[in-house]
Amino acid sequence: SHCYHIEDLTGSMQVEFNDETKFQHSIFTEGSVAIFQGSYDASLLTVREVASVPLESAEETRATFGNVNWFGGEDPIAFRCNTKLCVAERTNPNAQIVILSEVHLDNSRVMQAVYHMLSGFSGDPPLAFIFCGNFCSRPRQRETIELLHTGFR
Repeated sequence: SHCYHIEDLTGSMQVEFNDETKFQHSIFTEGSVAIFQGSYDASLLTVREVASVPLESAEETRATFGNVNWFGGEDPIAFRCNTKLCVAERTNPNAQIVILSEVHLDNSRVMQAVYHMLSGFSGDPPLAFIFCGNFCSRPRQRETIELLHTGFR
């Protein structure tokens, strides 16, 4: 048997794989979601099977979860179901959406640049800002969650 650790931003867990462990035919990459099934005893998860998240259509997801907004923000309703946002989209055909990636919120120079950028848009704001990628220059560290909470304030 082989012992490893699986981790997320909140911590890690020791896991053990053995010759009987089944792996679903999938590609598992850093940061991907995996489902581990097994037995947990004395701080060790002995893994029987590892699988990917099951696929389902958008219709199946909506049938179960309704119009949930999965992408954050204050509105709990998905964009396509939000009358106010749909009207804004139709009445502003030339609206801009600004997409930013790798905005490291724990870097003071980056935060100054973000402030400068937001100030520049104050006279003619875009319809939306989309932030994606890593938000921390030191991902997956013990203090990452705290750094992210501070940076997003």
